[in-house]
Amino acid sequence: MRWPTSSPAAPPPPSSPHPRPRSPHRDLPARRPARLRHPDPGQRPRRAHRPPGQRGLHPPPDPLAAARPAPDGGAGRHRDHHLRRAVPRRRGPDRRHDPLYRLVEEAPPPSVIVVQDLDGGAGCLWGEVNATICTAMGCEGVVTDGLVRDLPDVEKVGFRYLARGVGVARAWVQIVETDVPVEVGGMRVVPGDVVHADRHGALVIPPEALEGLPASADAVMAREDRLLGWVRSPDFTPGELAARRAQH
Repeated sequence: MRWPTSSPAAPPPPSSPHPRPRSPHRDLPARRPARLRHPDPGQRPRRAHRPPGQRGLHPPPDPLAAARPAPDGGAGRHRDHHLRRAVPRRRGPDRRHDPLYRLVEEAPPPSVIVVQDLDGGAGCLWGEVNATICTAMGCEGVVTDGLVRDLPDVEKVGFRYLARGVGVARAWVQIVETDVPVEVGGMRVVPGDVVHADRHGALVIPPEALEGLPASADAVMAREDRLLGWVRSPDFTPGELAARRAQH
């Protein structure tokens, strides 16, 4: 999903005659990837090592911050849009957010909305109202290079933000396109991708890595626990550190 933000408003990008790319994740069963949400709830979040060629924010060129840093990570199929701000408001019912709601309603839960901000302005698409509505429709959170607001209220809802920063008002945000490829913080995401995000950043999980990922995460955490258990014990000696780290 893409959106614009500052004045003067740029015209919407021309539509392409070519078919929009679709991720192979669209063919995955619509099951909740619970093991990806937090492999070890009793432990601190762990860093995952990226396979070569994996797309992700680690770190992004312009760092994104977890405005609502949830203690656990979240994973879901990505839907996206483009956004623009500073569009004059017309009289009558405000239907500017209808494309967002249709997008979330059609996405198999759990979903993650990825929003590309086209003009980097000061308005916020995401606040308490949109976060509450989207949570009710199975959306886990948003990854965006735009701004967000209403942090205490959104935290109560349980919705997660990974955003460029915090703003104070929505301005005249306008959704330009939905269900299209976007690029946020250097990470390119295609509709249907599986996106995993926490307070440290976000990444796209390749389809071929999904099946073995929980076991790999368990193995990494077990090695870390063995190393840290030894470091914290009376048996710790700096002389053995190099050999122990080599095993880690």
